[in-house]
Amino acid sequence: MARQDFYKEAIQAFEEVIKLDQLHKVAWIHCGYCAERLAHWTREEDRKRELFKKSLKCYKEAIDIDQEDGDAWFNLGNAYRYLNQFENAIKAYETAININPQDFDAYYNMSICYENLTNYQEAINCIKKALKINPSNERIQDRLRRLEVDKEIAEIGVESAGKGKIANEAINLGISCLNERDYNNAIEHFKKANEIYKEINSLTGQAYALRYLGLIFKNQGDWATSLKYNQDAHEIYSQIEDRPGMAETSHNSGFLYFQLNKIQEAIYEFQKSTKLFKELNDISKLSDGFANLGLLYKKNGDLSKAVEIFKECYEIDLETNDKKHQAQDLQDIGLLTQELGDYNKSLDCFQKSYELYTELGNQAGLEKQLENVKDLLQVIKKEKEIAPELRKKINEIKRLLKID
Repeated sequence: MARQDFYKEAIQAFEEVIKLDQLHKVAWIHCGYCAERLAHWTREEDRKRELFKKSLKCYKEAIDIDQEDGDAWFNLGNAYRYLNQFENAIKAYETAININPQDFDAYYNMSICYENLTNYQEAINCIKKALKINPSNERIQDRLRRLEVDKEIAEIGVESAGKGKIANEAINLGISCLNERDYNNAIEHFKKANEIYKEINSLTGQAYALRYLGLIFKNQGDWATSLKYNQDAHEIYSQIEDRPGMAETSHNSGFLYFQLNKIQEAIYEFQKSTKLFKELNDISKLSDGFANLGLLYKKNGDLSKAVEIFKECYEIDLETNDKKHQAQDLQDIGLLTQELGDYNKSLDCFQKSYELYTELGNQAGLEKQLENVKDLLQVIKKEKEIAPELRKKINEIKRLLKID
């Protein structure tokens, strides 16, 4: 109730601003947003609809002032969507995207509109565009899986639609239990969903439920059971040639094999997943896969191969301008080249990593690189002869890190 009162007061304040200046675009937008939020807190349907109409009017006024305000068009799309005017909402989201092509939220919400119009293919197309802009967003990934299940059920036929709805509800209940760490009930809901999906021959639905079952047992540290469900999901994805699903489940299997100390099997799975992520141009997952592969090769004693993999990982992080992961990659390469006896390369990597952590203001990273350099300098001291190039590098890094 307190929050409702705040929104009411905010609307009144913005309306006072608008009385003073009818062309105050920001006041119109904020007034519309507050009306929209207040509607979500209102239980009376007539009052709720009235507030959404008010927000719609406010956003239109803002757009009349500035046709190129992408946020206003996005908010207008939301207002239309809440009023179940899905075609109008889609047009507003399309305009928002034309102004800001990287607006993945507009694609996400547009997919909801197409879903309500039971146009699952267009809903999937929109969510894939959102995922292309933000490939690591789990909310978008999960929505894509749900839409693929709904599309498959719709294509199976009307007779399966009712059962499919029950299975989807079981999935939702399972996710709620999973979020509350009520694992036993979550398992029951996901198993129920899986059985229903089997009954109506929804392969995508089965894979969806199996992945969640795998996730629960992974959270519980039951690696073997998690691996079984994950591999069952991978088999289905392979059958329906769902390459993103195959990539994800191979990646998960690699992690699970590692936890079971089956290093060769883990390497094989990460090799499969990185190959698929590269083909899918999923840069974020590709970087993560290479990082895991590098650690596995290191654990397996193949240091040269590990260096090669971490260099590929570094190139990807350079491409995405992920400086934190660049610094970590350089540290990993530095530690490996130290073990291989290439001290000059190792010092160079630690120095570059130190410079990146300085730029990021990461004190823990700076202290770690300082520790790495000092440890390596102690190793080098034991060498009978130090090459001039290496000595030059030592002096350079001592000055940079202020080491005596």
